[in-house]
Amino acid sequence: MASPIRLTNTFRIPDLLKSWPFERRLNNSIDKVQTKNDAWTRSLNLNHPHLEKALKKANITLIAALTCPLVPAQSFQTAADAMTTFLIFDEVSDKLSESAVVALYQTINDVFESVSLAKSRS
Repeated sequence: MASPIRLTNTFRIPDLLKSWPFERRLNNSIDKVQTKNDAWTRSLNLNHPHLEKALKKANITLIAALTCPLVPAQSFQTAADAMTTFLIFDEVSDKLSESAVVALYQTINDVFESVSLAKSRS
């Protein structure tokens, strides 16, 4: 007789990096971009302990440095700032109404579209 299946709340996730086939490289501008990203984030005056903790824990600049190891510093800065914006949006939107999330999304989208439009004109 087969043993019964036991349900558990424990999940085992394999170590995906153990046999990672790609070289791990950081963007050479990580220190400069980290400094600018931290200053920019502080300038937002978020004043929310939960959000500040999430930003510190996520280490966005390190993630951006690993995903953009070969791009110029300016592009890397853009990637780090965009990732920071996405994390803030994700953290904040969890506690907002649907209409407030849509309004926040539209504001962020307008900013990205304005930057794209300005770059296309230059």
